[in-house]
Amino acid sequence: ELRLKLLGQAAPELDSKTWLGGEPKKLSEFAGSVVVLNFWASYSTPCLNSLPALDDLCIAHLHEGLNVLAVTRAYEHGYVPEDMNDLRSGARTGQLLQGLDEAAFTKHLWDFRERTKLRFPFVLGTLDDFSAYGATSLPTTFVVDKQGKVTFMASGGMREHLVRIAAQRAL
Repeated sequence: ELRLKLLGQAAPELDSKTWLGGEPKKLSEFAGSVVVLNFWASYSTPCLNSLPALDDLCIAHLHEGLNVLAVTRAYEHGYVPEDMNDLRSGARTGQLLQGLDEAAFTKHLWDFRERTKLRFPFVLGTLDDFSAYGATSLPTTFVVDKQGKVTFMASGGMREHLVRIAAQRAL
């Protein structure tokens, strides 16, 4: 219900100081650009399945000012794929990790980025960030327009084509 109430409204601020693969900045600093926010977890198969399509979207529209941010939070478990092919094929030949503290989780995210070569940054958020967006099922993806308003929301896997269309419209 909260996710639906966000449509047409100003996107809640996201102000993480921990970015992997990018310089930390507030969501509000992206004014004038379109942002795709993907709330995800590395242990979630639907989340893993969505990442290659987000990477393709990022590459296709980077020159138009599209920003993709993969927002996660510290979890006690995670998955490290072998490489990008592991994500694209769904083979899941990587390693499942258990018992992670926050430092180990952050290292795990670096390993994930290194192996997959995803081009968009990972933003380490908090439970409060997830709650502000109502991101209770994963992945949950939002498109934020150039004015900072939420114009699209998709929850669950297999929504990549809808995210792509919504991002293209916002551009």
